Amino acid sequence: ESSALDHATRDSYFDLEFCERQNKTNVLGRIKLRYSKILPADNYCLGLFEAVECHNFCISNYRLGMHRVFNAFNGWRDKRPDKENVPALDFQCNAVTFICPRPVVLVCVANGDRGNLFPMNLLGDLGNDYFAFALNSRKQASPAVRRCRHLTVSTVPFDKKNIVRQLGKNHYRESIAWDELPLQLQHIHEFDVPSPEFAIRTKELQVVETLSLGSHDFFLAKTIRNITKSSAQEFCMIHGFYSAYRNRKLGRGQV
Repeated sequence: ESSALDHATRDSYFDLEFCERQNKTNVLGRIKLRYSKILPADNYCLGLFEAVECHNFCISNYRLGMHRVFNAFNGWRDKRPDKENVPALDFQCNAVTFICPRPVVLVCVANGDRGNLFPMNLLGDLGNDYFAFALNSRKQASPAVRRCRHLTVSTVPFDKKNIVRQLGKNHYRESIAWDELPLQLQHIHEFDVPSPEFAIRTKELQVVETLSLGSHDFFLAKTIRNITKSSAQEFCMIHGFYSAYRNRKLGRGQV
């Protein structure tokens, strides 16, 4: 079945559009995708695509051009040997995909009295209990997940955003001692891996497939169990271009 689908969609192109919720005809961004390959998982087929073109309608071409020049200058000025050279198209796609608010979750991996806890925002449910996420391949968080292959992913309240941001540095660490954390962890029911005590929802995941995709590692996981503890407002992020667009539309001026 997957080979037939692979043959049918090879060299096919698709448009991924981001529209206003209340006005579906108002397209805010568009990414043109080219089919890449099928990733089989049990009886489930996951299609992988690569971006070939991107358009952002939340910002004028003039301002977008200024941002591109500024980013190119910063890239030229950055002489660090370990700096990441992100392609221009990836920057553009990032700005468009973050038109849709993305939850910022906390990922926990455990190994005895040590482990790691770090934020992540490249993720999504795929249906049939499958879950996908991506981590920067040059940082320590990705190898930690590759080794453990067992983790919890927790959505967090907006009022804990400052704590979540503090944990960003843990992407660069292989492991931490739990007593270093500015929060308390807890085990929920039969979960084998802990999660933050203030989590809104927590999923326990088992990684079933890992792919290296350029600057990031792609993880396909199966949901073992999940629990919802509250209905608090979640911590999510949007791109600055879209934030400025919303403020202009609401008459707040530019930010």
